Amino acid sequence: MVNRKIIPFLAIVFLVASIFYPISARASEPGIVVLVDLAHGESAAGLDMAMKVLPEAEFYVLVSSQDQANSLSPIVKELSYKILVGTFDTISNDLKNVNIIIIPQPTMAFSPAEVQAITTWFNTTATMQKAIWLAGDSDYPAQGGSQEIAMHQIDIIAESLGSHLREDFVSVDDYASNCGATYRVVGLIQPDPGAEVVAFAAQKVLFHGPGIVAYVDDNGDWHALNASTFPNVYRIAWTSNQGKISENQPQRPGAPGDLGKTASAGDTGKYVLLAAEQMTLNISGNNAIRFVVVSGETPIGGYQPGISASYIGVNLDGPRFFRNMILWISGYMGELKFVQQYINDQKTMSQQLTQANSNLLIAQQTISQLQQQLQQAQSALSSANGQITQLSSQLSQLNTQLSKVNSTANSALNAANSAASPSLAYAGIIVGILALIVALVAVAMKPKK
Repeated sequence: MVNRKIIPFLAIVFLVASIFYPISARASEPGIVVLVDLAHGESAAGLDMAMKVLPEAEFYVLVSSQDQANSLSPIVKELSYKILVGTFDTISNDLKNVNIIIIPQPTMAFSPAEVQAITTWFNTTATMQKAIWLAGDSDYPAQGGSQEIAMHQIDIIAESLGSHLREDFVSVDDYASNCGATYRVVGLIQPDPGAEVVAFAAQKVLFHGPGIVAYVDDNGDWHALNASTFPNVYRIAWTSNQGKISENQPQRPGAPGDLGKTASAGDTGKYVLLAAEQMTLNISGNNAIRFVVVSGETPIGGYQPGISASYIGVNLDGPRFFRNMILWISGYMGELKFVQQYINDQKTMSQQLTQANSNLLIAQQTISQLQQQLQQAQSALSSANGQITQLSSQLSQLNTQLSKVNSTANSALNAANSAASPSLAYAGIIVGILALIVALVAVAMKPKK
């Protein structure tokens, strides 16, 4: 019988053992499935870090041969969910489970069949959100040789997927944001609205010897991404304002290599190092979300991978940024759900504040108008009061004058009355005398009987 007192101890031992000795093959349904392509000359540098920062993901690693598989580091072998030997057109069954493909700076060409296999994967399964990260390089003749292979290959795949993003055929140095040399560019994570969540705890990421990202419209015309915004395209990583373009290939007129489409040697300014395009595909009548990420350097592999946590004494946010990008483009989000909610709340509060400020401005304007109207009314009232005072004064003057007229008239009437009394007496006497005379005459002339 097992002593119950040792059960907690055994549980702790099992937990510790599971941490230090993880089970490499799990029978459970995979979560996020990330396929990293190493079958086209890419380096595995930083792949172990990528696996560590995404414990919820299942990593498939595509290699070109069993010898290459055997040469992988023990930790990559241990953390890989599957190591696939072949090419994209030979692993179609495994591709069905994949959410994200990362092609980290290829130095070998993809066959047309592989490009078609990637395109078919991208355009199927509406119920699964999918994304591809196409990581390029500068036109410096190192990993890509003299053919700018990485640039051409990711542009070919991007075009096949229907994306508008491309890598231009130039190099960019940064004279302000770097790790001790202008070509060791420290990219600044400053995403466009809608992609702010990928900047969570991530500000600086290494882009060691990068190129720049451009936009190609439906007519095939190239446009600089640093100068304009385009629908559904998020510019995420930038140089500082002291970026400078250089042309390493062609080294002379007629030599191998392509000239830049949107920038030329000697141009200066702020340039886009990484961008993402969100696409909505119609698959069997259903909308399917897709992301295409194009970067001028690679998070895995290269001379020094972008996932680096530090380089030449400079602390960087490579691991956090890589995790953010995968969580975002996969749709899984993880802890970024809470960051996104915070961002949304901030936007809502900002909109409410803007609306409140607008309402306050309207209220202030209304108050100002009412104050003007009140001043006008007060001015009109003051004017009316003045007119009333003036009319009252005039009326008082008229009353005074009327009193004077009445007084004068009364005096005249009294004087007239006083003067008229003796005349009437005399007139009465005269009238009486005349009446007497008339009576006498009448008597005298009366005929006698």
